[in-house]
Amino acid sequence: MHREISQSDKAFQSESRTSLYLLTIILGFLIGWDILPWVSSRIELWTGLAIPSFPNEVRGFRIALIAAILGGARVLYGSLDSLLQGRMGADLALAIACIAAILIREPLVAAEVVFIGLVGECLEGITFDRTQKALRGMLELFPRRCWRLDPSGNEERILVEDLKVGDTVRVKPGARIPADGLILDGTSEVNTAALTGESIPHLKTSGDTILAGCLNGLGALTFTVLKVGNDTAAGRVFDLTVKALASKNKLERTADRLARWFLPVVLGLAAITFLAFLIVSQSGWFRNPELPKPGFYTALRAALYPALSILVVACPCALILATPAAMIAAMGRLAGTGILIKGGNSLEQLAQINAFAFDKTGTLTEGKLELGQTWFAEDGFNADEALRLVASVEQSSEHPLAKLLVHSAKTKGLTLSQTSDFKALPGFGVEASLDGKNILVGTPRLFLERGITIPESVDDAIKSFETTGQTVMVASIDGKVQALFGARDRIRPEAAGVISKLREMGIERIALLSGDRPIVADQVAKYLGIDECHGGLLPADKEKIIVEMSSTHRVAMVGDGINDAPALARSNVGLAVGGPSGIEVVAESGDVVLLGDPLRSLPLLIGLSRATLQTINQNILYFAFGVNIVGIVITGWLWPLFAPTDWMEQSPLFAVVYHQFGSFAVLLNSMRLLWFQRESNLSASNSFAKFTDKVGAFFDRLLDIDEHFDFIFHNWQKVFAATFATLLLIWLSFGFTQIQSNEIGLVQRMGRLLDDQLEPGLHWRLPIPFEKVTRIQPSKVRTIEIGFRTLSNGKVTSESGAWNSRHESEGFYRVPDESVMITGDGNLMEIQGSIRYAITDPRKFLFNCNDVEAILRANTESILRELVGSKSLGALLTEDRGKFQTQASNLLENRITNLDASVMGIRLEGLSLHDLHPPQEVVRSYYAVTQAMEMRDRKINDAQGAVLIKLADEQGRALLKERLAQAFKDEVIDKTKAQADVTLALLSSRVGPSAYDDFLLISSSLISVLEGMKPAEAARITLEQLKARRDSWKSLADFRRFWNAISSALAGRDKIIIDSDKPVKSNLWLMPSDFFRMPGFSSAPVDRQKPAPKSNDGGLSP
Repeated sequence: MHREISQSDKAFQSESRTSLYLLTIILGFLIGWDILPWVSSRIELWTGLAIPSFPNEVRGFRIALIAAILGGARVLYGSLDSLLQGRMGADLALAIACIAAILIREPLVAAEVVFIGLVGECLEGITFDRTQKALRGMLELFPRRCWRLDPSGNEERILVEDLKVGDTVRVKPGARIPADGLILDGTSEVNTAALTGESIPHLKTSGDTILAGCLNGLGALTFTVLKVGNDTAAGRVFDLTVKALASKNKLERTADRLARWFLPVVLGLAAITFLAFLIVSQSGWFRNPELPKPGFYTALRAALYPALSILVVACPCALILATPAAMIAAMGRLAGTGILIKGGNSLEQLAQINAFAFDKTGTLTEGKLELGQTWFAEDGFNADEALRLVASVEQSSEHPLAKLLVHSAKTKGLTLSQTSDFKALPGFGVEASLDGKNILVGTPRLFLERGITIPESVDDAIKSFETTGQTVMVASIDGKVQALFGARDRIRPEAAGVISKLREMGIERIALLSGDRPIVADQVAKYLGIDECHGGLLPADKEKIIVEMSSTHRVAMVGDGINDAPALARSNVGLAVGGPSGIEVVAESGDVVLLGDPLRSLPLLIGLSRATLQTINQNILYFAFGVNIVGIVITGWLWPLFAPTDWMEQSPLFAVVYHQFGSFAVLLNSMRLLWFQRESNLSASNSFAKFTDKVGAFFDRLLDIDEHFDFIFHNWQKVFAATFATLLLIWLSFGFTQIQSNEIGLVQRMGRLLDDQLEPGLHWRLPIPFEKVTRIQPSKVRTIEIGFRTLSNGKVTSESGAWNSRHESEGFYRVPDESVMITGDGNLMEIQGSIRYAITDPRKFLFNCNDVEAILRANTESILRELVGSKSLGALLTEDRGKFQTQASNLLENRITNLDASVMGIRLEGLSLHDLHPPQEVVRSYYAVTQAMEMRDRKINDAQGAVLIKLADEQGRALLKERLAQAFKDEVIDKTKAQADVTLALLSSRVGPSAYDDFLLISSSLISVLEGMKPAEAARITLEQLKARRDSWKSLADFRRFWNAISSALAGRDKIIIDSDKPVKSNLWLMPSDFFRMPGFSSAPVDRQKPAPKSNDGGLSP
């Protein structure tokens, strides 16, 4: 019934609960239908108002039973699935309770238990969706589509997942950035709040890197893609969050173990309760003596209800939800703050932290140098001139201190000069000549080794600088110290406030561990109010101090994740500081990654971790165990003793409602973490208003043309210097080359190929015309097109087309000079194909041959022309088409082998022929011929079909006539035979009786003589009888023959029969017979020429 929260990437997915909501609605409707008769009767009893109701049974089954089976099947399936996976799920007890209620014929109880459980699950789903909303927002960092530029500069709308490294993308105002990349064109403010939590947008322009998931401002940006998908900074953030959700902390593992033991204990407790109530009921304890002893079945049924109540109320749903719900809510709160948790255990460890150790550089400080105090000799150059000379010398150095001096000089608008005899002194400084002066810039130790005397006043200034934690640079001109420059690391503005806040939160010990000089570290610690400071430490020394602190405290180490890696690993919790683009580095060192302003989010992280741990403990102790124990006591033990008799069987229903309260309370308690230390909406609206004001002021200044011209007129020297410096920097920036992961770079210096090659990564070489970097993809399979060229947006398939296709608008254009060839029978044929090859030696490929593709194309064209000239057009289009490509491939491979492919630095992959067909100019004619041939064949087939149909029809007609004639013949023969039989019968009847009849008559006469009659009299009488019989037979035969003749003669004629024996006088009106025939009522006229059918017996036809 209750979801067991998955702490993997599913926590970011929006799970559809439509089926759950629909099933809950259906069960509610069925239960309402089932109890409608009871509700109607109660309303009528209480109010007298009759409410119509419907039967609550279907074919003898209660509606509640159907609802219990529908909902219980889902519960039972989840329970069995958990058991098959080797664990006892939270739904097992509820499934047992549902089945038991059905077995004791309480379907309504079973249905209501399941329904209330589904309602609780729906409420949990709604609450959990609110918790997941912040986490799913991380998936929305990536837009679904973006605008990619093709090689000709045209925009095409594609899916972000189709982006590849090296693509050029244009981001329009207000859109999210789809991938990490390097800006090629455009200027805009980019909001990185989704990744770093910083509310102030950063101005990005050409040459800057931008990160996927950030929100573009009001300008359009064009950039080349450096990283896509999971390789981007946002993808790494997503991966780290998924890993954190997938990992279980100590409390969660403990909760899982308790849940596995909790359910068997509940089942045992339910069994004990059942047996106890059964024994008490049968023994008579606590029973009114006046009441009779209940039967065994009644006692068994009554004992089941408290057992069912315990099974329902004590399901470990709240215990299972206790830890993951709080963890997901905490991760949702941290989403978008720039804090990444690598493991769920880190939050638990942070909650117990009572000591902090901070690295200095890059952690408490920004890691950016700024110019501090300065000192200039009174009898030397003035401050600006001394700074100009020193910066001119330092501009050839790449040291951060040198860049700081150059930047300071340019900021003041000083013009730098070119130096000569520049020499870098690693670890000490630089030396150069300028306008005939020898200038030396470096550490005080450099001057001591050179034997240059440092005056006492200068030495005092150096010590003063070092006392304040500054790095001192000494500058001398012609052997005399002229200036001192102090450089210091800028302390993060929020550092002091964060340290103070941590002390207020109960952090007992705060230490600063730095590899910098102790005096510098002490100054930073003093400024921030840190009492314990250790300077000049190596990574191993930091680890030892962390071990010492861990013996008495729970220590969290905050460092940059590189040289602090041992200390971060040794501490209880390591917090690595890094920017979004460096997530891969710092994520390997610390348990927590801090992006953006890393210190600003520390109090939130510590407070949230403590609140999370407190919430988990509350969930487990109060809502998992406390609420369940109280529920067991109330619903399982007290309810049967004190509840009214009518409510005895309702304890499972009360138990399921009470159980939902505990589970829902866990989710609500966990959701409080989503609003932990949230700023008010009013503050957010004020920030937005300030942002819009800044945007408006910026555009006002940007569009003020008069102000721009006035500034240029009054500061033309500075503008010219800035323009020159900008152009110089732009020219120098052209020296940067990004080599992609599938590329290498070959360098030519003034035309000469250098031995070294550039591996994937960002490199800087002298810009054109001094050096040239050629990027090449050695692993890429390349294609040379023969007879055609693909358009920029076209696509040529590898399948060959039919020769009679139209070949129009297929994404390429023809090259007739290559494709049209003469066949062996003098016809023209057009061939289009492609060669595939790979580069084995990039140097030979680029520089041994002028144009490898031209060589391959020419040889392939020569081989194709040779093969086409040896075959006929018909053979090429039909039976030899398949062999043609194989022969061409073999010949080309042999030709390239003879040319020594290794010299060209290539390897032939294969030859594909896409199309063989007549020339494009005559394709339409060939197509028309094909249509005519098809039309001719179709007409021939139609004609042959018509002949076959006509022949079959005539054969059918002849066969029909033959069958009709045979039938007529048989009919005539049959009729003739019948007529003959009739005639013979009449003739035989005219002859008289048979001899047997005569014999009988004579025998009777003899018998009369024997009886006493005179013989003569007997003979006379016999002869008369014989004569009378023969006359009678002859008359009858003649009569029959007469009427047969009459019937044959009158057949088919109109006849009037008058009974002349009747005395009634009648008048006969003779009128035409057709006079009385009305249309539609009379029958068709008789065909008088058609003979009337005769009966087989020779009589009259009716």
